[in-house]
Amino acid sequence: MFSTNLFTSAGNLHYSTSIPWIDDASECEDTGRDWRDRKCWDNEHSPMF
Repeated sequence: MFSTNLFTSAGNLHYSTSIPWIDDASECEDTGRDWRDRKCWDNEHSPMF
């Protein structure tokens, strides 16, 4: 039961990650992501993906 709760909690966490196939600021922002440091960042990336 503890491992199930731990697994569920981890699934609810989100981390920022860069999206390597988007290399244009306007395309990045059109998808609802953030353009920073010449990279497209997804701020709601799930580690379960």
